[in-house]
Formats: sequence, C-alpha cells, structure tokens
Amino acid sequence: MGYFFGFLGVIALIYCLVRLSSLSDQIKKLSRRISDLEAGGVSPLPKETPVPAAPPPRTVSPPPAAPTATPTQPPPYIPREVREPVKRTPPPPPAPRPPSPPNPVVEAIRGFFTGGNLVVRIGLIVLFLGITFLLKLAIDNGMIPIQLRLAAVALGALALIFFGWRLRAKRPGYALSLLGGGIGILYLNIFAAFRLYKLLPSGLAFGLLLAVVVFSSLIAVALRAQSMAVIGICGGFLAPVLTSTGGGSHVALFSYFLVLNLGILGIAWFRAWRALNLLGFFFTFTIGLSWGAKYYTPEFFATTEPFLIAFFLLYSIIPILFASRVGDRLKGFVDTTLVFGTPIVAFGLQMSLVKNIPHGLAWSSLALAVYYMALTFVLQKKAPAVYKMLMEAMLAIGVVFITLTIPLRMTHHWTCLSWALEGAALVWIGVRQSRYLPRLFGALVLFAAGFAYKPFVGDLAARGPILINPYFVGALFVSLASLFGSYWLTRHEDRIRPEEKAIALILYVWGLGWWFYGGVWELGDQMDARHLEPFTTNAQMLFIIGSLAIFETLRGLLSWKALRWPVYLLLPVLGFYFSFYAFEGDYLPFARFGWLVWLLGFAVHFWFLKRLDQATPPVGGALSFYRTLLHAGGLFLLVTVASFQSVRSFNFGFQDVFFDADNPDEAAWETGRTWSSVIGNFWGVLATAVVVFFRDKIRWPLKAHEKGYLAWGLTPIVFFLWIWVFRSLDLTADHRLLSYVPVFNPLELLQGFFFLAAVAWIRAVNWPIKKLLYFALGLTVFVWINVLLARSVSHWMGVPYYFNDLYNSLLFQTSLTIYWTVLAMTVMVIGTRKKLRGAWMVGASLLGLTVLKLLFVDLSKTQTIARVVSFVGAGLMILLIGYFSPLPPKTKKEAVA
Repeated sequence: MGYFFGFLGVIALIYCLVRLSSLSDQIKKLSRRISDLEAGGVSPLPKETPVPAAPPPRTVSPPPAAPTATPTQPPPYIPREVREPVKRTPPPPPAPRPPSPPNPVVEAIRGFFTGGNLVVRIGLIVLFLGITFLLKLAIDNGMIPIQLRLAAVALGALALIFFGWRLRAKRPGYALSLLGGGIGILYLNIFAAFRLYKLLPSGLAFGLLLAVVVFSSLIAVALRAQSMAVIGICGGFLAPVLTSTGGGSHVALFSYFLVLNLGILGIAWFRAWRALNLLGFFFTFTIGLSWGAKYYTPEFFATTEPFLIAFFLLYSIIPILFASRVGDRLKGFVDTTLVFGTPIVAFGLQMSLVKNIPHGLAWSSLALAVYYMALTFVLQKKAPAVYKMLMEAMLAIGVVFITLTIPLRMTHHWTCLSWALEGAALVWIGVRQSRYLPRLFGALVLFAAGFAYKPFVGDLAARGPILINPYFVGALFVSLASLFGSYWLTRHEDRIRPEEKAIALILYVWGLGWWFYGGVWELGDQMDARHLEPFTTNAQMLFIIGSLAIFETLRGLLSWKALRWPVYLLLPVLGFYFSFYAFEGDYLPFARFGWLVWLLGFAVHFWFLKRLDQATPPVGGALSFYRTLLHAGGLFLLVTVASFQSVRSFNFGFQDVFFDADNPDEAAWETGRTWSSVIGNFWGVLATAVVVFFRDKIRWPLKAHEKGYLAWGLTPIVFFLWIWVFRSLDLTADHRLLSYVPVFNPLELLQGFFFLAAVAWIRAVNWPIKKLLYFALGLTVFVWINVLLARSVSHWMGVPYYFNDLYNSLLFQTSLTIYWTVLAMTVMVIGTRKKLRGAWMVGASLLGLTVLKLLFVDLSKTQTIARVVSFVGAGLMILLIGYFSPLPPKTKKEAVA
C-alpha cells in the first residue's frame, strides 16, 4: 500500500517538475525581453521583401464651384482622384523572441572541449587515473613504503596547486586546470591514507579533508572558477570509488561525502554554479543508492538515517541559495532538478530504510510535509517576490507529502475522506487565486481519492449502520468533493484555461459515478447483511429517485445546468430495473412498499418534465425530441408496470378464487386465462381511451404534447393490444360470474372499447398510412365478430371450442353462412343509404366470400337440414340485398378518377 501511494506521489512530483520547468523557461524569456527593452536595445528586424513605392497621386484641378444644392438635390459628385488618399501606417513587425538560456550542464561539457587548454585538461585526467592505479598497484605488491609514496603524491599535488596559483593571472585557463587537478589528488591521497592504509586517525583525516574542501572552495570562489570547483568535486567523489576494496565502514564513506557536500554548500553561498550542484547531487545519491542496494540491512538504520537526512537538508537548501545568487535577469529562478529531485530521491531511499518500522513511512512523509511548509513560510517572510515560483514549488511538494501521509497512516476509507476534502480545497484555492497548479493537483487528488477507495471485505454485520459508516461516507465525500470541484471550475470559467473545461466535465462524471456507486453498493450489502434481500431493489430505486429529485432541486438553487443531465436518465433507469427483474418468477413491482417507490418514481419523472417545459418550451432539435420520447416512454412504462403487476398479482393470489390450485380442471384453467388476459390489458385500453378521448381536457401533459403521446406513446400500446386481440382468439371468454353473453363479458367488452379507441386514434394521428390502418383494423374486427359467433355456438350449443370441432360442426357452418350474409347485407344497405360506394363494395366482397363458402364448404357436407337451412337462408338474404341495396352511384371524385 505504501509503495503504491509513494509511486503516486513520485508521479505527481515529476509532473510538477516538468510544469515548473516550463514556467521557469517562460519567465526567463520574459525577463530577458524586459531587460532589453529597459536598456534601450533594439533587436534587428527580420529582412523583408522590399515593397515598391507607390506612385505619387495625380494632381487634378478641382472643378468649378457648384451652386449650392437645394435640399431636394443630391450632393455634388467629387471625382475619386480628387479625394484625399488615406495614409495607412503599416504595423511594426514583431520583435524576434530572445534565445532561451543555455543549459548549464551542456555549457559545462561544451566549455571543457572548446575553452581553455584542452590538452592540459586531458593530461590531468590521465595523470589522475595513473596516480590512482599507482596507488592500487602499491597496495597489491608492497613495493615502495606506502608512507613515502603517499608523501610524494601529496607533494606533487601541492606543487600543482602552487604553480597553478602563480599562473592564475598570466594563464588563467592553464592555472585553473592545475589547481583543480592538485585538489583532486589531495582528496584521493588523504582518503587512501585514512581508509586503505590506516595511517591517519579518523579525526585528523576528516580534518584534512575538510581543510582541502574549504581551501578548494575558497580558491574557486575567489577566482570565479567553476571548472576548478567541478574538477575538485569530481575528484573528491571518485576517490573512494576508485580505491574501494569492497569492505570498510559506510559511516566513513558517508561522512566523507558529507564533508564534500558541505563544500558544495559553501560554494553555493557565494556562487550560483548549477553544474556543481547537480554533480554533487548526482554523485551523492547515486553512490549512496548503489551501496544501499548491495549492503544495507535494517541493523544499519541508526548509522544510515542521519546521513540521508543531512544530504536531504543540504540539497533542499542549495536551490534556495541558487535562486538568490543568480543575476537580476533570472532572479528567483527555480532549479527544478534539485527542487523536485531531492524529495523524490530522498523519499524513495527512505522507503527502503523504514519498511520494517510500523508507520515509519507515514511519519517520514509527515516530516517532509512539515519541513516544506516551514520553508514556504520562511521564504514568504523573507522575499515573497523573489521566491514566488520557489514558494509555489515548495508548497506543492508539502501538499503532496501531506496527501501521501493520509493513506500511509490511516485506513483507506478515511484516506478517501481526507483526500476528497484536500482536493476540493485545492481546487477552490486555485480558482480563488487564479493559480493553475493547485487546481490541477486538486483534480489529481480527487481522482486518487476514488482509486484509494476499497469496498468492505469481511463480516457485513460489522460494517456499521446503513448510510452511516466510514465506507459509505468515504465514497460520499469523494462524490461531493468531485462535484464541488466541477461546479467551482464551471462557475469561474473566466479564471480557468480552456483545457480545464474537460477536467471539470470529467470531475462531474467522476462525482456522479461515486454517488450512485456508493449508494447502490451500500444498500445492496446492508440489505444482504440484515437478511432483507427482497427489499434491496426497492431501496436502491428509492435512493436513485431521491437523488435525482435532489439534483433537480439543487439545479435551480445553484444555477448549475449540469445537474439536470442525470435527471434525464430517470426513466431509462426505471425501465432498466423493471426489465432486469421482470424475468424473475417471483418479482412483484408493487410488493414490499414497491407501490410507493414506483409512485414516487413516476411523480418525479413527470414533475421533472413539467419543470422542463416551464423553463424551456420545446423548440425542436435532438433534446426536444428526447423530451418527447420521455413523455411517450413514461406512458408506456406506466402501462407496462401496471399490467405486469396486475397479471402477477392475479396469478399468485386471486386465481385461487376460481379454482383449486392443487387440482385445477380445464374449465377453471380457461377461466383463469381469460381473467389474466383481461386484467393484464385493461391498463393499455384505459391509457389509449384517456389519451384519445380526454387529451383536450387534460392540458398538461396530453394537450401540450399531443403529437408525442399520440404518435410515440400510443403506437406501441396499440400495437401490443392488436397482438393481444389475435392471441386471445383461443380463449373461451368464460368468466364464471354470469352466463356467456356475446360482447357483454369482460374480455369482449374490453376489446370492443379498444376498437372504439383505436378508430379515434387512427383519426387523430396524421399519418399517410391511414387507409392501411383502417383496413387492418377492419379485418381484425371482422375476425373478432366471427370469434363471437364461435364462442356463442360453443357456450350455447355445447360444441367444444376447438378449431377442428367447430369446422366440422354443421351447426356452426350454417350459422356462419347466415352470419356472413347478414353482415354483408347490413354493410351494403348502409353503403346504399349513405351513398358509400366503398362500403357497399366491402359488403359485396363479403357476400361473394359467402357464396364461395356455400359452394366449397357447405355443399361438401352430408345431406342434412343444416345444409338446406344454410342455402335457403343465404339465398333469401341475397335476394333482399339485391332489392334493398343496389350499387350506389359514383361520386364526382370517383367519376373523375
């Protein structure tokens, strides 16, 4: 866990380093440009293509003075040539950008090979390596007494220093090379006498080393010789590496490095030599890391930790000295490598040192946070203008380590809570102070707070009260803090950058996700822990409905349009819950207070649509179309849920009224199917009738969204009811309350109302396929009327209500023939009286169908009275039709067509 958050901290620090480096480059460019302007320097303008001079304007004598124009006359015309030409001064070309300041490390390397006496420098390096290998050879072979060899080396080094000092004025480059080489050899010689040969006591050895460091630092500062200081420091750090035998005390090694770094600190007090600082940082932590990877054990903690702290303190102070010692043009410049690299490297090494100490890393992180906060405070008191960028960097590092302290010391749910508060505070401060870095880091902390969240694992009974426990509160704080950050950024768009709008949107989605994830997950776990699983669905739906109602209310109070977006998804969420659980065999939407949940759900849905219409009336577009779908979908879902609940309730309970569930007979089963069909489709017929017959009286929402409800809301309902009519053809319509009476029974009466409402619906919609709809409805009604006859014959004459039995029944065939003939006659008479040629043609077609039935069906039956009655009755009816219902004449439109 600690390594994970440590890694997050390192990533955050690296990003801050890159960002501050970019800002520092921009400030340096601006500072240089301001200095040039103040000094009066004019930058050379870029060469441009010469523009040929324009010819002088032609001189034209003015025309004679015209008489004074009357108000009705137009003003006198002045020739274009006479008009005074407008002189336009071209804008000055932009000044070229000043070059970026060179990198000190690159300049030091380039200066080594291009400046001064390169041969002398190479010779010194070769000499240095030769002396090093000579000492190594003396160790192995014991040739000349070591004391003599070391004394000779020391004298040679002093000779180089002496001649270098004498030549400092005549040949400064050559002199500096000699001075640097002599100092490096002295480092090597003293360390060898102390560490390898035990010729010097530790106190005297480090005294001598300190003297050399002080001496070399004074010379480098006095002569302003950065190269000499670099050579001396390199020699000092490489001495123990080149003379190492793989054993010895790490305390001596780190003490020696501490002396060298104190010399670098002393030089930094007088000179802003960044290359020297970077070399010391690189050598110190690279060699220290190599030693730790090979030799460190927890027993060395007490003798290693002080050195790590000392090195950290040195290289956290050196950037401050560097920022105060640079020239006026770069005053306050931030050495990002040391400012951010020091805490990253030191904290990484500290992780290895304290990994076996309980909460050691947390306390280390807290100490670093306090240290950097204190540095920020000190810099603010000393020179806030000079150290502005450095203070921002120090403050950011302190905030990072405070952020890391929370997860390292606390449990993950409290980490979520603390990080969420911290991230929201950083976003708020960043917006108030118009500072980009705190805003960005605050957003990163808010995301990290979500990733740090972990669901509860273990005994759910020990989780705590519902919605009042650290796990839910952690998710809740992540959500609220992210939403606050998004709201604050959105509200102050004039203070943020364009790319931060995307960050605000991501924070908004992040906050909503944690809100609903935390609530739904919490209720699911808590209901399971308390053996209330049947209430889980309704509890989660109630949480979502209540949340969206709160969002819609806060949207008006906060004037935050984005809070309305999730409310648009209320209906899809309700539909998802219903569709997901509808396939479970025992699901009842209204059970276990579900009626209250669904009632609130539809109430909030239509309340939201009402507020939406009051705020922004529909004016077209995708959003307006989606609003129409919400109205239509609300009606469809309401009918579906009510029908589903009615059928399930009847099947689970009320069906026992009609038959014994343990020993049901066939008639009782058919009665149950009939009532189930009636109850399940009653709500669809009722909704269709209310919309088509009362839409003018219900001004909202039916009249306000009339087209939406008629075209999109009722279309699927009417379609499913039409399918229901055909699916119910095999039902006997036995309801066991009274004897069967055609039409006047629950099933057929409900279907009759549906046909009336369907006719009104077809008349109301403005569709080009109306004729096709009328034809389909008429065909359906015709089939339905024949089914009425079949059910009547079955109930009154005892013919089983099966297709084969009815088809082979002579009584049914005779009744059907006369039935069709009466229907045909009725339609044709109406067509004649009303002069409806089309209706008359429909009746004639039915009559022709009746004749075909007589020939191919009734004639094939045996010689029975039923066939005689069928033919005689049909013949008489046809004669009456021919007398009373002749073909009506064509209308003018039909004649023209």
